[in-house]
Order: sequence, then structure tokens, then C-alpha cells
Amino acid sequence: MVGFQVKSGYDSYGKQQAYNSPISVEADFAYTSALKMLLSKDSENKTRLGDRTFLYWCSGRYGRDTESCFGFMVESDKSSEAKGVSAAGVEKLFKSIWSGTVNTDLDDRFYFLGLAPNAGRMAVVVWENVQLRKFAGKILQHFDDMSLVGYRANDKGRSAAGVFNMLSAVTLDGKQSEALPNLCEAVVQSVIQGTRYPYQLYTSALERIRAELPDRTVTRTRASILKAYINRVTRNNKDNKQLTPMLDKTNSNPGYLSGRLAAVLEKIQSDVKSGDSIRTRYMAAASATPSAVFPAMLNLSVHHSEKLSEASRVFYEKTKQEIIEKMPAEGFPSHLDLNDQGRFFVGYYHQMADFYTKKESE
Repeated sequence: MVGFQVKSGYDSYGKQQAYNSPISVEADFAYTSALKMLLSKDSENKTRLGDRTFLYWCSGRYGRDTESCFGFMVESDKSSEAKGVSAAGVEKLFKSIWSGTVNTDLDDRFYFLGLAPNAGRMAVVVWENVQLRKFAGKILQHFDDMSLVGYRANDKGRSAAGVFNMLSAVTLDGKQSEALPNLCEAVVQSVIQGTRYPYQLYTSALERIRAELPDRTVTRTRASILKAYINRVTRNNKDNKQLTPMLDKTNSNPGYLSGRLAAVLEKIQSDVKSGDSIRTRYMAAASATPSAVFPAMLNLSVHHSEKLSEASRVFYEKTKQEIIEKMPAEGFPSHLDLNDQGRFFVGYYHQMADFYTKKESE
């Protein structure tokens, strides 16, 4: 796992090649035996993302449970279901560890190792050795950042917070194996360390949304990625409002409001069954240059509204006015930066989720 070329600049004290980092026979036997066990066919302490192999293990009385729950974070939904692990169970365990509801020792540790093939030897791309309670706190923060209301049938019982699902959401046809190798370890490290999510993850989510807009609407996992990235980037900035898991009518960000309004106009068109020209023709441009296309979208919506019932027309008109009143005095922005483009699609998703979520009667 460590190699030195002759006269490569690493020689010291007259030592060359492997003698620069000698280990004992006992240490060699110990770590190779452990790796063989963790990498074995039946091992439940490994997973593969792209061309990376990740190994994880935990010490302490809750080690086995922690390993199973972390497996949920990096494995496919099918693998987790087969093991009987659910998102609710994962959150419950980590909340118990973090809050101290269950007793864990201060020296209980969680270990994470990422390996990559490298010209005949293995390269270590990730190594984490963290106190179990701190690790639980980072996982809970990840769940909180990725939390987003689900309103479709296939959202029930599923979590958008799994690394496998995140990588699948930003690759063509959902093939996480096609994700760039360095993106895999970058996402895992951001989850474990609580740092910013990779910029590449964010931009890839935006690209996939735009590429599939004519055929598919914004998925929960992609919207969750946008929300999580923006919240971590702006967490300590008082001028930027944090995005919430569900519709936030107090958010006056122009990008967020533009997304909400786009959802309203699309829903009106959908209700009168008048094709999908708004999403097909205008949505991508609306998320980047709102002022260029929203006048045409609003004019088109007037014709769609004429086909609605009186009650529906009044409802949608009130919703549109509530959104437009929060817009800046100068009107729709001429251009949205990348962060506000993300807010656009989160606002769009929030508004759609609100339309399709059954309201509780008083």
C-alpha cells in the first residue's frame, strides 16, 4: 500500500524504497488479515461506489448496529431493505447515540476506509477515525440538510439522504457506477466530516434536472441535493435565508419565488390538460433568465386559466399574487446565479409538493 521509487526524493537517513517506511512482520500479518476479512465475499462491512471500495467498522457495544445503519447510507435501497434497515431506524439509533439516550464510551470509535485500484497496489483515498458520538452528530446533520417533503408514491418510506441515491441522481440513467471516482469519496467525506458538499455534486444535479425537464419533473433527491448544498454554503451568512424541508412562504429570494411561480403556471396548464409546453419550452430558461421568459409564460397562463372553474381560478390567482407581491420592485431578475438557480428548482419542488399534499382540515 506504500511504495517508493528509487531516488524519487523520499529517501532519508540512507534508506531506499520500502525501507523508508518499514513495518514488522506482526503488523503486516495483522492488517492484511483484517483487510482480507473486510473484503471477503460475505463481508457486511464493505460497499462499492463507482470503482471505489469502502470499508467501515465500529467499536463498542453498539458497533454492529452502527455498522448496519451506516450501510444504509452507502448502499442501494434494495440492499437496505434486504437487511431490514430503514431510514427511521437509522435516525433513531444515531439520535440515541448523539443525545446520550444510550450509553456509549468516550473511546468508542467509527472507522472508515476508502480504497482505489492503483497500478497493482491499493491506494487509500479516504481514512476516517472519529469518536462515535461525534460521528452520530455528523450523520444527523446530513439527514437534516437533505430532509425534504416527499409527495410522490415512490417517496414513501425512502430517504434521499443515502450516498448511493445521491450519486445515482446525478448520473445518466441513474447509474451510480458512472459517477466520477473522486466524486464518490468527496460526497462520503462531506457526510462524515460535516463539510460542504462537493460543488461538482451540485452542478451535476442542476445539469441532470435541465437535461430531463421535457420528460421528467424535479425529483426529490435532486432537489434535496440542491437544498443541502446551498444550506451548507450559506449557513453562516445572515443575508441568505436557509431553505426549509417544505414550502416556505416567507422566503423572498427572487430565485425561490420564480421557481414557485413556475410551478403554479405549470399546475394550471396541467389542470386544464393543455400539454406541457411551459415545462418543455420555458422551464430551463426560466431558471436562469426569468425576465426573458416569464412575461410569455404569464400571458400563456391567462388562456389556460379561462378553462378553469371559478373556484380554481380564484385559488391560483391568489397564489400567483402572493408570490408576485414578494418580488423586488424592479420585477423578475434578468439573471440568476448558480445558487439562485438551485433555489429556483427547490422553490418549484416545494410549491408542487404543496399542491399535491393533502391539507389537514381544521
